[in-house]
Amino acid sequence: MPLSCRAFGLHIQSDFPLPGTQPGSQDQLPDLHITHAKIKPHPPGRHLGPYTLHPDGTLDFTMSSGLMRCRIDPSGTHITVDPAPGALPEDVSAILCATAIPAALWLRGTLLIHAAAVVLPDSSRAVAIAGPSGSGKSTLLHALLRQGARVLTDDVLAVSSTFQATGLPASIQQRDPAPPPSSTQLEPRTYLPVPPTSQCSSAPLAAILILNGTPTSTRLHGPAALQALLRNLHRPRVPELLGRTPALFPQLAHLAAHIPIYSWHPTPDHNLTAALHALD
Repeated sequence: MPLSCRAFGLHIQSDFPLPGTQPGSQDQLPDLHITHAKIKPHPPGRHLGPYTLHPDGTLDFTMSSGLMRCRIDPSGTHITVDPAPGALPEDVSAILCATAIPAALWLRGTLLIHAAAVVLPDSSRAVAIAGPSGSGKSTLLHALLRQGARVLTDDVLAVSSTFQATGLPASIQQRDPAPPPSSTQLEPRTYLPVPPTSQCSSAPLAAILILNGTPTSTRLHGPAALQALLRNLHRPRVPELLGRTPALFPQLAHLAAHIPIYSWHPTPDHNLTAALHALD
């Protein structure tokens, strides 16, 4: 029986478990269906990396390792998953959360930032922590969780036109330093569960902190803020292939005009509240 779950403000019905999602209701009409089925040949399309856009607007995603193939309908409401023989279910689930579902969200017109996000204690607003893979987002998330913060997402942040932020709040990723020989993932990882009381499904965005490699922190304005956001989009080749990158500029400029963007170097105690006050 398909699983019902919630993530990114959507009700999802899936043939595969999805780490990081919250329990859903079988009575709720799904916004997104994920089904296990054989993918049939399609007319040739345009390629960009692992993605193929077909003439009818259908988007295919194929893992270079041969682990799986996904086909997403033009409306971003249905993902068909065709795993390779012998593919481990946990690997398929991880790629669905990391790539296939984000691709479907781009098709739905959702803005995605490569960021973790938390709601700090005694706050109702989210602070996003952006940066490339390996920059320390998950490490910070672990530290902030121990300090009483609630997790909104670990790696993929969806931001609405009203600056409402959503994601995958029920787990934190941890990369495996020595992956098992059976793993077929390009970046093997473990998903550590977040207690329900430490999860936040949705919150208005208060600020975006972009991790840098220097010992200084500063608030970004104008073109610098816009460029920082562009560098931290999640799966940016999808909107590029869809021809939507130019349309992102006014959307990101609107975000930067209303939400503070910081180039940020974390303090040893990861005190975000003190850091934000100091930057203001």
